[in-house]
Amino acid sequence: MTKTRKKKKSVQEDSLIRYLYLTIVIVLCLIALMHEMTGFLGRWLFLLSRFIFGQAWFVPYAFAMIYCLMKAFSVKMPGKIFATAILFFMAAILILGCVSFKQDSRPGLELIKAYFTNWKQVFTDKPMGLGGLLAVVGYGLISACADFWGVIIVICVLFAVGVLIHTAAITKWLKGLKKPEMEKKKAEPKKERQFSLFDEDEIRERRKEKELEKQREKELKLLQKEQKKADKEEKPEKKKAEPVPVSVSPASESSANAFQNYKPPYLSYLDNPAVSKNNINRRNASEKWQILSDILESFDLDSRLEGYNIGPSITQFEIVPEGNFNINKYANIESNIKMALAVKDVRIEAPIPGKRAVGIEIPNEEPTIVRLKELLKDVPDAYQHEPLMFALGKDITGKNIYGLINKMPHMLVAGATNSGKSVCINSIIISLLLRARPDEVKLLLVDPKKVEFSAYANIPHLICPIVTETEKAPAVLGKLIQIMMERYETFSEKGVRKIEEYNEQYPDEKLYSIVCIIDELYDLMVRHGKEVETYINRLASLARAAGIHLILATQRPSTDVITGTIKANISTRIAFSTISGYDSKTILDGPGAEKLLGNGDMLYKPSDANRPTRIQGVYVSKEEIDRITDYFTKSNFTPRFDERFMHDDDEEESESGEMVPSGVKDRQYPEVERWVRTQKTISANQIQRRFNMGYPHAANLIDALEYNGIISGSNGSKPREVLVHDDEP
Repeated sequence: MTKTRKKKKSVQEDSLIRYLYLTIVIVLCLIALMHEMTGFLGRWLFLLSRFIFGQAWFVPYAFAMIYCLMKAFSVKMPGKIFATAILFFMAAILILGCVSFKQDSRPGLELIKAYFTNWKQVFTDKPMGLGGLLAVVGYGLISACADFWGVIIVICVLFAVGVLIHTAAITKWLKGLKKPEMEKKKAEPKKERQFSLFDEDEIRERRKEKELEKQREKELKLLQKEQKKADKEEKPEKKKAEPVPVSVSPASESSANAFQNYKPPYLSYLDNPAVSKNNINRRNASEKWQILSDILESFDLDSRLEGYNIGPSITQFEIVPEGNFNINKYANIESNIKMALAVKDVRIEAPIPGKRAVGIEIPNEEPTIVRLKELLKDVPDAYQHEPLMFALGKDITGKNIYGLINKMPHMLVAGATNSGKSVCINSIIISLLLRARPDEVKLLLVDPKKVEFSAYANIPHLICPIVTETEKAPAVLGKLIQIMMERYETFSEKGVRKIEEYNEQYPDEKLYSIVCIIDELYDLMVRHGKEVETYINRLASLARAAGIHLILATQRPSTDVITGTIKANISTRIAFSTISGYDSKTILDGPGAEKLLGNGDMLYKPSDANRPTRIQGVYVSKEEIDRITDYFTKSNFTPRFDERFMHDDDEEESESGEMVPSGVKDRQYPEVERWVRTQKTISANQIQRRFNMGYPHAANLIDALEYNGIISGSNGSKPREVLVHDDEP
């Protein structure tokens, strides 16, 4: 018999022994409670308990039975409920002591001594006192120090503390029960409710929710009044605040005065966490392990189960190989495992990083939705004051995973259609809106599809209107580079190296961080490949210290979109479910994403990790997004755009109304034109190499040369013909 079979039998034996112990305790409790009909053993247990607990002799047996039954059926009760019960029981014992010894004139210590002297009363039907040994000891010690009224005070305190703990614990428990009930009511309105005993509590909760809604409306009205006052103080010459967004000058990047009365949205606008279904998944894991162990045994893979981790969407079995083994054999039987377990997909991690074990990951029978509210309520202390923190999801052990954009400092998100990419981007944006002030973090959103970011059109965190036209995207990225270079010039003048040092030394002139999110990189690369790639690479390699960060997303993870230079400059990656292993290698430099389940199942590879981590991403619904954005609309917090993005610098209008390229006024234009006149053909790449400049700069000069008639018009990918030479007038 193999070690796998022995391990399986030992697990079953441990389970049987555990249930045997619980059964023995329950049987003994029943014998004690029915002592009049259970002979010597029942009477002896009854007398022993009465000697200790007096008239409350039955309470310990009843408590033990309830506890064993809850253990047997895996029913959990909050620890505070047990603490409350113990406090009430202690108070009741002291009350029995007061009733028994109130008229007794002997000192408290004499009562204790007399009780122990008559210990043989345990075998009689006339015990001393109503509360037994506990009442005598408790009443005796307290009355010896504080007399009879001291005992009364202790009883009152025990009841008061028990009520406080009891109230808090029951309220929390009822909320936990009410959440799944309300979800079921929405999904199945005709189904009968399971927890009919808590109707009154549900009514109270609804009343509280209505009161909270009214309170929020009042606060919003106050915020609107305060905002209107602030606008009047800023612009006294205007009687009415204009509804259009207000632009600010580049010099005054810190807009603290504009958002003095800013308050972030409440977490209550987010949906409550989903109820964990780990009990169902735990039973399913036990069944799957029995099948899995048979498969491993049939392939002569001696293994033992080290443990299993149940996450929101998958369960990972940690299997330790025994004796001489070839770890590649586990990956070779992947198809057999998938067929035997009858699951959608199986992912084998051999080995698990940092462990001498192989990880076999299978989908859960009942996946649990990870809500954003659940993670933002329990943000670690280290991230509490990080405005660029966002909630990512939960790993396979159920641990919350967070990300810091300023530590990444740029991120690439890719995956097939409906794999969870857009939900991930929305969760990042919502996390920033809930945690960062508009004068701390600005968002630049590029949305070629014109529908993904439309809900965020009026949030105050925007640095410019949402870019929906692909033709404008390169110019916007060029403006980001302009801001980056201006900031570096400021850092050089002030003697600092990065934005954190500048904000620390000059708190009155704080600079905000800028997060540029491009929803579909593929569309930009198809239309403006070289230009966009040049901008992205320059920002990715230089913009971190200036507080500018990129988040690029695409559903076409091919090498013509995610080029080698982009991958080299952006080391933090998120891969959702992909169509093939080739796409997975494009994103993560390795396979794995093709075996993901979709619906937010991701592989997250931060810049400081060698291997990706499997995570179930948070889910943000359209209703939650609408609540957050409506909050900004109602509170009158409008975006204040940077004026550098409000006009196009690429072209100027001449006196005749004709559009003049900006390259005409470029300082290098005369030098470039003199050199071009000596050539037969010319292209932007030639100018770029000759004068050591970026491609966008060279392209602007090409447009200027064409405008002045020095070169011919565009001829596809072929070089331009030079029309004017030095020997011509």
